[in-house]
Amino acid sequence: IRIHDLRHTFATERVGLMGIEELRALMGHESIQTTLRYQKVTSQRAEVVAKSALKNLPNFSE
Repeated sequence: IRIHDLRHTFATERVGLMGIEELRALMGHESIQTTLRYQKVTSQRAEVVAKSALKNLPNFSE
């Protein structure tokens, strides 16, 4: 594992937990374009974020 790989993991794990501008600042990037290269949305993460969003909708039942 390289430090660079850990930065990608860090960004990927935070997608949906904070705004992209917050993530940019946290990672120390000057350009939002750099941050966008680091963050990836995995299908597992997308599912977690979608379930969280649905849970917050009124009258939603599974």
